[in-house]
Order: sequence, then C-alpha cells, then structure tokens
Amino acid sequence: MIRIKCNKCGEEMEAPGSMRGESLACPICGQSQIVKGDNFDLMKPLGNIEPICPYCNKPLAKMPKRRSKCPHCGNYFRVRTRPQDRLQVLVTEDQAEEISRQYCEGYGRDPEIWLKEKRQEWDKEWGELNRRSLEHSKSGEWGLYRCDRYGMAEVLRKESNFILNALDLPKESNHISKALIRKKQAVRMYLEVALFDLNGATNHRKFELCDSTREFFDIAPAVMDWLCELSSELGLRNVDLQELFYEITDNYKGFPFPLTTGKAWHRLDQALHQYQEKVKSKEQEEEDDLKYSTS
Repeated sequence: MIRIKCNKCGEEMEAPGSMRGESLACPICGQSQIVKGDNFDLMKPLGNIEPICPYCNKPLAKMPKRRSKCPHCGNYFRVRTRPQDRLQVLVTEDQAEEISRQYCEGYGRDPEIWLKEKRQEWDKEWGELNRRSLEHSKSGEWGLYRCDRYGMAEVLRKESNFILNALDLPKESNHISKALIRKKQAVRMYLEVALFDLNGATNHRKFELCDSTREFFDIAPAVMDWLCELSSELGLRNVDLQELFYEITDNYKGFPFPLTTGKAWHRLDQALHQYQEKVKSKEQEEEDDLKYSTS
C-alpha cells in the first residue's frame, strides 16, 4: 500500500499502488490530492521460512539448501535470502525473480521522492567539493584543485546517469532534458581537468610541464574514459570539444600555464586519437579471442 497524509487535515490514508498518479479524496474532510509515495506492498516479504513447498504448500522432510524438486507436486522451487530480514526462504521461480528485483536500490520507490533524496546527497557533495576547490585555488594547490573539479564532474555524471538509467521516466520529462544538460556540463568539467593535467598542475603554486612522450600527455585515463564515452553519448565531435575547450581556457586567463590554448588543444586532440585507437585495438583483440575460442 501507498501511505499518504491529507494536505488539509493531516489524516493518514492508504491507497493501493495501482492508484499512484490518481486523485484520492480524504474520508475526513473530502480534500482531493494526487496519490504519490513509495509502494510498500512491493517490498513485502516473500517465501516460506519453514520447509513448506511454495507451490502446493505441503510440508517437506527438511529445509533444502539449494534448488530442489517438490516430492508432492513435482515443481522445482528455489532457496533465496530475502532483503527484509535476511532469512532464507523457499520460493517459486517468479518469487525468486521478484526478490532479485527487491535488492535493487530504489525498488518500489516513487521516482520523484527518490530523485529528491538523491539530489540532496549530490548537492551536499557538490557543495563540499566546491568549498574545497576555492580553498585550494587560494593557496595555489592546483593539483588538489584539479582533483576537486574532477569530483564535481563525477557528481554531474552520476546525476545524469541516475536519471537516464535508474528512473523509469517518459522521454518528454523535464528531468530527462535536465539530465542531458548535466551530462554536457560534466564533459566541460572533464575538459577543465584535462587542461590542468596537460599543464602539469602541482600543489606549490606552479605548473610543471609533463614529458610529451607520456601516454595521453599525462591526462588521467579516467578523464579520457569519460570524455570519450560522454561525448559519444551526446554526439559531440572533436570540433565540438575544441570549442568547449577554448571557452573553458578563457575562464583561466592570466594563469601561468606553460602551454598556450592552441598547443594544449593540439595535445588533447592527439590524446583523444590515441585513446580511440587504443579502444579499437582492444575491441579487435577481444573479437579475435572470441573467434578463436568458438572455432
């Protein structure tokens, strides 16, 4: 059941999960409101704690430890640990699948409420990272500043992925459009991190240019991973990344970067090609291994 409280008189009510999104009248004051909230019925404990067949409900000689066949009805039942009380229970095939779903974060939750709670977590994390980045910029600890900005990019990426993948929302939802904006903002911040990596950010108020022969010109592999993956998902080409990169470097005018904007982009462009070639090579190796193993 979904538990809700009347907006007018405070009366506590219950409604079946099937009524989510519909209007419900309060039995005390008559006030109507939309049914929202978590579906608690979905999380009800399933299965038999005692050695009883979940299909025919006939007793068994002992509690099985694994998938077994009922001697009475001939059905195969499974043994699972349910999330509510961590007890081992005997369940049907359908109940086993349902228990697996119950272990998923947010199962049975109202998407709006779940998203609101997650955003509170992200806002707190973002605020702390932003505070630290300001402190590190004042003290010239550019390596730590770079790490703070990377963490902020991760927050943006996690938010967009959560909305697009974890929530069952219609394509026309405002949350979907906001998630795509967050994803592009994440790309911008990963580019910002790449700028500091390329210029050799240190924690003693200066930059030390890395050896140009290093892989990806010393850009962290994780940054390359997300830059390429998110750019592909958003349909961004290298020329689009270049435009964003130049916009970002404009925000850091006056910084003692050893590389000009043009030189920094040239290295990043080369690093992107290096990464893409490396990914293609790895995919080819995996494809060849698969062909070999099946031949």
